[in-house]
Amino acid sequence: MTPNGIVNLINVNTPRGLSRYQEHWNAIVAYVEAVNSLEGPLILSGDFNTTSQSRSYALIDKRLNNAHWEAGWSFGFNFPSPARKLGAIMPFVRIDHIFYSKPFVAVDAGTLPITGGSDHYPIFAVLALEASAKTWE
Repeated sequence: MTPNGIVNLINVNTPRGLSRYQEHWNAIVAYVEAVNSLEGPLILSGDFNTTSQSRSYALIDKRLNNAHWEAGWSFGFNFPSPARKLGAIMPFVRIDHIFYSKPFVAVDAGTLPITGGSDHYPIFAVLALEASAKTWE
């Protein structure tokens, strides 16, 4: 609940796509069904275990904006981190995403440099109301 009304927030942790593709796809379809059933502003974020080049990403991207592509810079790679123990490999893929609907606009987005022990670097987004949207009730 915000001063402007309710914001729907769905935080996800999607099964890995390579080894459990059907579970991964079923989760993505469930997210899209939830997105389609909710009214009002929405933030869909978390570990999607997929890149922006995948079929599952495209299913979500048709419906929502991605904060990194709207307001981030560079590729925003966040996986793997040193905790993944893959040697000296730096992050080379982005598999976590923050999607949003109107009336939000992305002001800033990026990847944080400290992992806290996770195998992903955390991502962030700063969202604001569109200039024309004072409320959404």
